[in-house]
Amino acid sequence: MIRPERRERLIKTARALGLRPFDAALIIAMVQDEARRGAVPQGYPPLTARLAENLQAVPAPSRTPTQPGILQRLAGVLLIAACMVAAGIIWLNSG
Repeated sequence: MIRPERRERLIKTARALGLRPFDAALIIAMVQDEARRGAVPQGYPPLTARLAENLQAVPAPSRTPTQPGILQRLAGVLLIAACMVAAGIIWLNSG
């Protein structure tokens, strides 16, 4: 059983990797079902033949333009910082 906080973190991580929340929840349910049946082998990842076959039904992750990469985030942060510095200079010069 996965606590709700841990489940939300897993889904958030899956979204960052390009999975839809529905697909992430489906994967979690598949793994939990295998664990409930007692079929989870030792090791990481705990992958049984049946689980591997079932996971093939889940679409592969895809990056969409709405999910910014690290360079886009960095550019956004730098732009905001530059605007704040410019506003500070203007404020200091006006007084």
